[in-house]
Amino acid sequence: MDDPAVLTLAALEAKGVGGARLTTLRDAFGTVAAAVEAAAKAAPAPAGFPSGVFRGLPRALDLAGAARRASSLRSAGLDLVCWDDPRYPAPLWLDDRAPPALLYVEGALPPTFAEPAHRVRAAADAPASTATCSAPGAAPARTRRTARVRAAE
Repeated sequence: MDDPAVLTLAALEAKGVGGARLTTLRDAFGTVAAAVEAAAKAAPAPAGFPSGVFRGLPRALDLAGAARRASSLRSAGLDLVCWDDPRYPAPLWLDDRAPPALLYVEGALPPTFAEPAHRVRAAADAPASTATCSAPGAAPARTRRTARVRAAE
């Protein structure tokens, strides 16, 4: 799969997966694609992940349907940014509840979200009153471990 956002969308929609389990796969394998490849090669399921769901993951993915939905979203002016996309906002990795797997971005990501990871990490180590992960005008809304980010006008 050449489009990591489509693969992520398909994995989020796959029966028995969802956001929390997708986070487990990402933590175990590094990327969604690596997790799917490992499942296809009959690797053992990560700790706490149902082995039947893991083994069936490659067959459970509706890649064609996810590609159609992604195309429709993109035609409507939304950009899909997933964990495996280099544009994924570094500040979201600091979310201790697990960063959303997929962002639906309208417009451009706010400049604060484009901070390099090392600067974000330094901000996280600063006193809590000075650390921030959102820009004025940014309004993340989480649904099923996804977020929609509206760019500042």
